[in-house]
Amino acid sequence: MTADCDLEQDFTVRFDDDRPGNYVDILERDYVNSALLPHALLCDVYEATEIRSRTPPGTEGWRRIQQNQNERYHHFGAADVNQGGELPDLYLDFKKTFALPVEDVYAGLGGKVVRLAVVPPVYLHDVIHRLYNFLSRVGLPD
Repeated sequence: MTADCDLEQDFTVRFDDDRPGNYVDILERDYVNSALLPHALLCDVYEATEIRSRTPPGTEGWRRIQQNQNERYHHFGAADVNQGGELPDLYLDFKKTFALPVEDVYAGLGGKVVRLAVVPPVYLHDVIHRLYNFLSRVGLPD
């Protein structure tokens, strides 16, 4: 959920262009560099069957989730991907966001990122606005 432009800047600072594939320790760089990110914000993603089992039968809950009317979830319809396959309907659960140290994300990816699909900007803006709207809720007493 971290903006891709921020991740790209962080990657450029952390990895030396002169030594492709060589990780440059942050201590070798100016550690005050504003492009460095300490953490990447991620969000759990689920298929329809997992989300549907959370809604009580006979309620409007599932329909509202499918139509992006429930502020907790965001629904992406099935889509073709670059590798010739198809992604099923996917649902982001904004209540299940978490942050990982960026170094751990890079280690988990093994230095390689394979893009399966791109969310068109008009939909991406909607997702980000919905996420931050959900996260910025203010709890009020009853």
